[in-house]
Amino acid sequence: MKKGRVKKTKVVKREPGLEPGGPDVLSSHKLISESRILFLLVAAAVLVYANSLSGAFVFDDTKQIAGNPALHSWSNILRAFSSDVWSFQRGTLTADIPPPYYRPLFTTYLTLNYKLFGLWEPGWHLMNLLVHVAATVAVYFLLKRLSGNRLVAALAALLFGLHTAHVESVSWISGIPDPLAALFYVPSLLWYVRYREEGHGKWLAASVVAFGLAILCKETPLALPLVLCVWELTRPSRRPSLALRLKDIMLKMIPYAMVAVAYLALRLSVLGRISWKHPFMARVPDSAIWMTVPYVFVTYLKHLLAPFHLSLIYGTSFITSAGAARFLLPVGILISLGFTL
Repeated sequence: MKKGRVKKTKVVKREPGLEPGGPDVLSSHKLISESRILFLLVAAAVLVYANSLSGAFVFDDTKQIAGNPALHSWSNILRAFSSDVWSFQRGTLTADIPPPYYRPLFTTYLTLNYKLFGLWEPGWHLMNLLVHVAATVAVYFLLKRLSGNRLVAALAALLFGLHTAHVESVSWISGIPDPLAALFYVPSLLWYVRYREEGHGKWLAASVVAFGLAILCKETPLALPLVLCVWELTRPSRRPSLALRLKDIMLKMIPYAMVAVAYLALRLSVLGRISWKHPFMARVPDSAIWMTVPYVFVTYLKHLLAPFHLSLIYGTSFITSAGAARFLLPVGILISLGFTL
């Protein structure tokens, strides 16, 4: 009898989330390899924002950078965690000092840049651009993990990197808190997803640390736990009831809640309060402020979806009546979107 041949099987390793024959089958083409995708994202963002490198210091830049002697000392980095962004002006006779902002990593960023570039504007603009490019690359990896499709992730990251809504944050030096926060916020999302899919505690730890760094850049990343909760609710679950599922999600949010509470306590100790009204709104009732929020939210949503007729400042009068069309229409739109999504 002839001995049969034993065929050897070659084991091919694939990236997590990219199943053979699945949605990423198009991205396996050599013309759209990951290295080419990353090059395209970086090159596109750099080319679009390259003209910002010749910009000068404008608006807050003249005070926060050119007129800020605190940036001359390395000790300003430590002082940033125990003072507000505009503390260098508190002891002066200047009348137009903005409300206090607790953004120590923003102040740290300013100090490091001053040590590197002094008052050389192109260096400052280059750093803003590099932060935005890094955030764009992070968006690509997040979307690749969520969709399992390099092509979809590349298109989404390209939209993020080139969207006109980011012009102010990238081209205006003092607008860096948003891209700087995104530099930690997006990886925090990515690492939480990896933790839930792979089960390794190191990814949860990395996500929580990145969350803490993000809120030290700007306050808005405090909403991250809510985003994670929504993502959890959209995933398949073995929990038999919604109550048990919500309980499980809340337990997973405990580390983020602890970091948020620590941040708010530190913020309270430095600023003396959690929040405040801008001096321009000192006489505006709280009810009018809250009733104006839906209108502002829908307005920015419109700019996000149809970025035309953009402006440096949008003058918006406060809504004082719950029966006003400017209140009812935005609320109706938001409720409709909630049911649709």
